[in-house]
Amino acid sequence: MMASRALSSCLSNKKVFVTRNVPTSGVELLKSHGIAVSQWESDDPIPREELLKQCANIDGLFCLLTENVDSQLLKSCGKCRTIR
Repeated sequence: MMASRALSSCLSNKKVFVTRNVPTSGVELLKSHGIAVSQWESDDPIPREELLKQCANIDGLFCLLTENVDSQLLKSCGKCRTIR
């Protein structure tokens, strides 16, 4: 219980961007720890320019192998600490 509370306080006010539709349970788990989740709501791949724009102010990125994680994307993710 105490570890869970410590984890939640550490993660609260963090922002994660999800590049595809994922199971609701995954998004709800992130939200239960106070993480703000925004998500690309289409089954189509996110356009590159939109991905770069969305990454500007996030703490974490959850993407699929279809997204090209390269130096340009990493630079656009200024304060991002986690890419999965």
